Amino acid sequence: MVIGYVVSRIEEDRGSNVNWLDLIEGLIFGFLYRLEFTDIKTPSIPPNDG
Repeated sequence: MVIGYVVSRIEEDRGSNVNWLDLIEGLIFGFLYRLEFTDIKTPSIPPNDG
């Protein structure tokens, strides 16, 4: 996320037009996508019948 901001800031300083809203939305949804698909579930432990 920080790398995207830094690169965009450098490109903006060089004269390129940066769409900050698209950048922010892409970073947020990319983060949520990774968060959902890398969610680690605890394994279920079968009951001990003695």
